[in-house]
Amino acid sequence: MGVVSFIPLIAIVLWGVYLLVINNRLVEQKQMHQHDRVVTLIFNNYGGSFMLFMLAFLIGLAVLVAFIIHLKKVRTMNGSSKLAWLVFMAVFGPLAFPVYYFIEVRHEPDDVPMYAGLEEGMG
Repeated sequence: MGVVSFIPLIAIVLWGVYLLVINNRLVEQKQMHQHDRVVTLIFNNYGGSFMLFMLAFLIGLAVLVAFIIHLKKVRTMNGSSKLAWLVFMAVFGPLAFPVYYFIEVRHEPDDVPMYAGLEEGMG
C-alpha cells in the first residue's frame, strides 16, 4: 500500500506539469493576454488534459476505496477515528493518502486484529 498511496499525487502533479508545458508557449511569447490564443490552445489540447485528469481522478478514487476498505476492517480503531480519517481522505484526497499510510498503515503490526469481511465491521 505504500507506493500505491503516492500514485494519485503523482498523477495530479503530472496533470499540472502537462498544463504548464502547454501554456509555456504562450508565456514565453508573452501572449497570455491574447485570450483567443489561450482559448485556442486549451481547446486544441483539451483531450489530453481531460484524459490525464480523468486518469488521476480514477486512480485517486481506487486508492480511496482501498483505504476505506482497510479502515473498515481494522478492529482496534474506534469509530470516531475512522470517521475522521474518512473525512480527511475524502476532502484532501491525494494529499491525504500518504499521510494515512505513514501514520496508520506503515506502523501497523502484522497481527493487528482485522475483520474478515466488511459485513462484520458494520455493527
